Amino acid sequence: MTNNNNNVNKSESYVLYCNERPEPIALANAGFAGYAEFFKIPLTKVIVDDTFTSTYIELVGKRDAISILSNPENIISPCLQKGLADKTIAPMLVDGSQYTLVDAAFRMYQNIAQPKDIWMPHTVDIEPLDRADYTRAVSLFFNQGQLGEGVYEKIKLAYGTHMRNMAAIPQDFKRRIGWIKYNFDLKHWALRNSKFTRAIIKDAGGISFPLSGDSFQDYLQLTKPEVKLIILNSNVLIDESEYPSGVDRLKHIRNSADFADAEEIPVLINSKVFSLDYTRNAIGSSDYNYRVAGRPDLLLKDMIRAQYPTYHPSIGNFTFFNVKYGNGGTGGETLTAADCGALDPFTFNDAPYSGNEILTIPTGQFTDYNPAPAPPTGGGMYGSGDGTQSGNGGEGKTSNVGIIVGVIVAAVVMAAGFAFAFFKWGKRAKEDRFIELEEEMNNEIPMH
Repeated sequence: MTNNNNNVNKSESYVLYCNERPEPIALANAGFAGYAEFFKIPLTKVIVDDTFTSTYIELVGKRDAISILSNPENIISPCLQKGLADKTIAPMLVDGSQYTLVDAAFRMYQNIAQPKDIWMPHTVDIEPLDRADYTRAVSLFFNQGQLGEGVYEKIKLAYGTHMRNMAAIPQDFKRRIGWIKYNFDLKHWALRNSKFTRAIIKDAGGISFPLSGDSFQDYLQLTKPEVKLIILNSNVLIDESEYPSGVDRLKHIRNSADFADAEEIPVLINSKVFSLDYTRNAIGSSDYNYRVAGRPDLLLKDMIRAQYPTYHPSIGNFTFFNVKYGNGGTGGETLTAADCGALDPFTFNDAPYSGNEILTIPTGQFTDYNPAPAPPTGGGMYGSGDGTQSGNGGEGKTSNVGIIVGVIVAAVVMAAGFAFAFFKWGKRAKEDRFIELEEEMNNEIPMH
């Protein structure tokens, strides 16, 4: 598990055994040294803390082992919803008294004082397939290692086929993909810029919007001019905001970026602004938060389909992407306990949330693409390049609006090694965030 969850703490080593607990001498003879937690496998009753963790368990066919769930209101899986309704699954209590009822607990947060805890951090600072790799580790606890390997290989194959199909698209034809989120508490937009988001945009054949001098900081606060430049110059825009009830989404995105009218925003007119809640439960909790960690291939498919609607129709409709603005809004799909056991129309298996639903992606080069539309404003890759000054971003210091080019190949220069799930972003000077593009960038990178 050390390699899987990027944890170098030796307390997060696990010894799994089938019959009698191995003696220390046996472990030493096997080359194992150090502290570990011991689990007799297969586990039969487990606690699942945070909904994303249960997707790994469902992928390896051990849904029936989940007996206690935290945050049950956020569950999307129809069969887990049914288990909660039938009371075969209980909500998790905060006092920890339910530990006596289970063999182990898969937890999002580390607690080395609890010997039954198995740590499953929800880091986004790793490559997309590295998060799916948890499936293999989780499968071992249920003595389903062979199945777990097979499921992961199917996910990896599906993801890799999509990625290779998109890699064949010439650079000048690639679309710019913006990914932003509004913080309604702090009242500002932020750029999603984690290692995960950068990598999956690239794998989808897109160009992300990295900013200069940020060390690829995620949730980077944006000023109004910066948001406006990203919105104007995105061919596909992902709006991850969680809107309170009663908020007019269209009006909000216009007003918060100083657009006078929706006609000014090409992605709105072209219906290329997407939220991530196409599949959700009855209270609106999004399947994206629930399942993307274990199934990055589904998000990759959505990102490709958003750019190229004719891409392999056999792979099905959107899973996470929901057209929320402009024409063609879809409304999405709500899953309830009644959907447990329903057949997926594309796989004819219990859908969703099982390893059986992973589709084989058609191979063969995708050629139905056209040159990417040019940005509507000239000068810099991200806008007018007029040198406008802006403030109140980051730590509240002033900076230049100029945003470094989305195509910048620096997006490829990702830091080697993995970060902890819990790390602190260091403060950095606001003036390092942005650089002026002007003629320098225009001379180096084609405006497509």
